[in-house]
Amino acid sequence: MEQPRNTATDNASIDVLIVAPEAATTVAEDVRAQTTELGAARVALSPADLSHCIQQRAPQVILLIGVGAAPGEAEFFRDLAKTSCPTACPVILVADGDDCDESLASDLRVVDFIETPLRRPELIRRIQRAVATNAAARPATENGDEHTPSDETPTERLRLVLQDERAERALLTDMLENAATRDALTGLPNRRALMEHLRKQLCEDPTRAAVLFLDLDNFKVINDSLGHDFGDALLLEFATRVHACVRSRPGVSEDSNDIVARLGGDEFVVLLSALRDRADAHVVAERIIERTSSPFRIRGRVLTVNTSIGLAYCDAPTGDAAEILRNSDLAMYRAKQGGKSRIAVFNASMHSEMSRRLALETALREAIDHEALEVRYQPIVNLSTAQLGSVEALLRWQHPEYGSIAPSEFIPIAEETGLIVPLGRWLMRTTCEQWVAWQRALGGSLPLSLNVNVSKRQVVYPEFAQELREIICQTHIDPHRLNLEITESTVLDVGDVVTEKLNELKQTGVQLHMDDFGTGHSSLSCLHRLPVDCVKIDREFVCAMNANRSCTAVVYAVIALARNLGLRVTAEGVETHEQLIQMLGMDCDYAQGFHFARALQADAIQQLLRTPRPWMLADVTLAANEHRTLLGAL
Repeated sequence: MEQPRNTATDNASIDVLIVAPEAATTVAEDVRAQTTELGAARVALSPADLSHCIQQRAPQVILLIGVGAAPGEAEFFRDLAKTSCPTACPVILVADGDDCDESLASDLRVVDFIETPLRRPELIRRIQRAVATNAAARPATENGDEHTPSDETPTERLRLVLQDERAERALLTDMLENAATRDALTGLPNRRALMEHLRKQLCEDPTRAAVLFLDLDNFKVINDSLGHDFGDALLLEFATRVHACVRSRPGVSEDSNDIVARLGGDEFVVLLSALRDRADAHVVAERIIERTSSPFRIRGRVLTVNTSIGLAYCDAPTGDAAEILRNSDLAMYRAKQGGKSRIAVFNASMHSEMSRRLALETALREAIDHEALEVRYQPIVNLSTAQLGSVEALLRWQHPEYGSIAPSEFIPIAEETGLIVPLGRWLMRTTCEQWVAWQRALGGSLPLSLNVNVSKRQVVYPEFAQELREIICQTHIDPHRLNLEITESTVLDVGDVVTEKLNELKQTGVQLHMDDFGTGHSSLSCLHRLPVDCVKIDREFVCAMNANRSCTAVVYAVIALARNLGLRVTAEGVETHEQLIQMLGMDCDYAQGFHFARALQADAIQQLLRTPRPWMLADVTLAANEHRTLLGAL
């Protein structure tokens, strides 16, 4: 005797009986294939088959297939209604909603209705729900409790089932449509919705519309260091500010149809319509930069981000939505190249520039993979001893097709694409190995330090400190002779995030140098709280000292402040005899610039190391003393 089936609703324990006329055999087989995870479903193609299946084993659920208007099907199900079915077994109707015979289906005691075409997850869920509901209601009857019949007739009950089914489908349709046109994080229109609005705008009035392409500078750094949840919270606040700027723009008319959309990541697009003139779009862009540059307070942290904006007007000759969006994207990249919090307006020359940029990005990936870049070393002179105190490692790229490519062109590409991480890893290992080679060549007691530039992407890279430890251990470089140069803008842009990372790096034993010092808005105020050992005065101040007395005062103040904080000072960009005299007169510790040497190959540095005093500074000492006297009188 066959054991009774378990009434639980797990996938392996539901006995499904599919009932269909022969005309619906194909549909029945499709339903059976979609319910295989619930067990081997049985199929009955006649009332006799149904009676035989029920006598053999009572099913847990019956699926009726194809109740429609066809005469053969109607006759089949009328005969079926006279067949004895288990009263405790739920019956689910599977049919097209328009062809459903409600009266006949009610005679078959239908409890649920699934409209075709079928969706397997929905079919499984509805079967499980019907079985679970039936199992929960059965104990009251088995215990002899009086069951109060519903006031609803079978026909009314079926109508409610059909109504619920259609309402559920309508809700699902709305949800799918919303998911297709809305960004899941911010609720803003997504790329698909933006393109639909843009195409409509181009058809209606392209001469009074513009597109702003927004990108958050340093967002990837924040996202990587603090986590995606933190980054999502920042994006939500950013979207709110941008939306407020657009809605409150001056002179906006009632017929404007402005939208703010998110394309993904940290990229947003603003479509402006009903502009009075071209200047209106620029005003909105400036307002967005102003509002989004104010500090963001996210989960107890205060962050400052910058926004680069590309502006493209919609009256381009092509009149193509995709082209206009691409133009605004190109302009945004131009804005990022020009600095932070910038606006760039598209022009045709940007297409060729972007083509070159894409080509360089591909070539740079190959160069990193094949270690095709070269390293040069620029001397940093100890002004108190006239000896070579350190060297700064500088990357050079000689491409077989494009020729010599300046670092100012390929380094930003590396930072934007994240290639700076593998490139920086290679540079760190290569230069540390070179420092050890110099030590071995000169007897192993060389008092030379090595300066290596580190980008903000590297600083916040989660594995950077560990990778640095491994390189130090594997190359055997003295970590106290390894100076990591971090730009002042890195600290000011990311704030507390970088401070935490710098403290972690200090634990490896390396020295930290703040590069380009003096270019930020709050250099002096943040210096005392950073774990730095040396500041490098930006070359712009050094080069301008002769022509601008205020620059001289700034350099003098920075050196004095650094001494009070116990920090060393390096002057960058020393190119003339007069500038060297000024640095000596201010008691600057180190100097670097073309006055001493350009960036040299490793062999040339080794020759300098063999020279006792490669730079004779005695002839400038008297002039430096006179300069020192003049400074004291100021």
